[in-house]
Amino acid sequence: MSVSDLTQSNSDTDSAVEITFPTPEAAASMGIRDWPQQFRSSSWTDSVEEGGIATRYILEGRGRVTVDYYDDAGELRRVNNRRVYPGTLVEVDGEANLLWEVDDENEGMIVLTPGYEEGGKLVVVGGFLLMFCAGLLIGSGGL
Repeated sequence: MSVSDLTQSNSDTDSAVEITFPTPEAAASMGIRDWPQQFRSSSWTDSVEEGGIATRYILEGRGRVTVDYYDDAGELRRVNNRRVYPGTLVEVDGEANLLWEVDDENEGMIVLTPGYEEGGKLVVVGGFLLMFCAGLLIGSGGL
C-alpha cells in the first residue's frame, strides 16, 4: 500500500494515536520527569510492534511527527506532520511507524521514554550476566 492510499487522520485523540499536552502537574504525577532521556539532533524513526505501546514526551526542542498506524478496522492511517514542542506527549497503541523530524539540528530535541519500554534489553543483559556467572562457577569447579 502506498502513502497516497493512507487515510489521513486530523484528530489529536484517535483511538490508536493520542497527542496531548499535559500540565506540568499532570506530567509530574505521571512520573514523566524521571523517564530516561534521549537527545536527537536529526530525523529518526520509531517502530511499534503489533500489541506494543510507545510513549514519548518532548522535554526540549521542536519538530514534527508523522505516525503511520492501523486503526481498529485494520485500515492503514496516518497522522501527518503534527507539530511537537516541549510538553507534548505522544502515545501510540499498536503497530505503527513514527517519523520524527527536528526543526533545528543545533538545538535538537530531548525526548523522554518510560523505562519499561526498554525492559526487553534489560532481560537480555540479565540473561548474559546470569550465563557469565554460571560459567565462572563451572570454570572454577564450584559446580
